[in-house]
Formats: sequence, C-alpha cells, structure tokens
Amino acid sequence: MTTAPLLTGHRLTLARVVSVGVLGMLVLGVLGALVAYPSRQVALALVCVLPCPVIAWFSLPRQIAPFSPGVPAAAYLRSMVPPLVVVALVSLGGWLLSLAPS
Repeated sequence: MTTAPLLTGHRLTLARVVSVGVLGMLVLGVLGALVAYPSRQVALALVCVLPCPVIAWFSLPRQIAPFSPGVPAAAYLRSMVPPLVVVALVSLGGWLLSLAPS
C-alpha cells in the first residue's frame, strides 16, 4: 500500500506559488471591495476567503496521485477534504459578495 504524494519537488513549489497567488489575488479583491463598499456581507466574504491561501499551501503536499494501486478510499478522502473546503469557502464568499449592497 503506497500513498505517494501527487506533487513533489519543483512541481510542488510551482503549484504552491500559483495556487497561493491566485487565491491571494482573490483575497486582495475582496479586501478592495471592503474598502470601497464597506458592509457586513463583504466583511464576512473576506473572513471566508482569507484562510483559503493558507489551506491550499499546506494541503498540496498531502495530495495523493489518483488511481494508485493499493490506496484505500479513506486516504483519498482525507487528501481531498482541504481542497473541497477551499472550494466551499470561495463559493460562500462569492455568495456573500452577491448579497452585499452596492
């Protein structure tokens, strides 16, 4: 049974930089929206998207290559929880931004 990581070395570094860069730009955009249009909904959206770059940074090394022989389904499930949390938080933040008064 092997749970070899999906990304290692240079590819892991590149994936981390790109992921955190994209999510960081999202956080800066929501922060800009909060400064331009202060409201409770935008503040809650910022709270939702703020931890996303950190979660992405620390969860990328734990990703397991798909269809590896002998890997139990529970290991795949554990490796997929952090990315799904990021997707859920970004979606919730987007929904909250759509509710904000303009």
